[in-house]
Amino acid sequence: MIGVKRQVNPQLRMAGDGMGRGSVEAVEHLCAAFPKNKFMATLLSRENQHQLCVAARKFRNLLVFGCWWFVNNRASSRR
Repeated sequence: MIGVKRQVNPQLRMAGDGMGRGSVEAVEHLCAAFPKNKFMATLLSRENQHQLCVAARKFRNLLVFGCWWFVNNRASSRR
C-alpha cells in the first residue's frame, strides 16, 4: 500500500495503520527503469490519485486499479 503509515496507533495492532501521501515519483521510476514489466498501483491518499492517473497515461506498463475505501467514502470528503 503506497502511502501507508505503519503503526500510528500500536494498541490497535494490525488495525493501527494510518495513511499519508505516497510517492508517485517512485512508481514512475520503476515504470521507466523496467519498461517490459507491468505494474498495478493504487494509492491511499486522495491527493495522489490524479497524479497517478497522469503517470498511467505516460507509462503503458502502469495500470491504476481499485480505489481505497477512505478515498471513496462520503465522510472523507466533508473536511
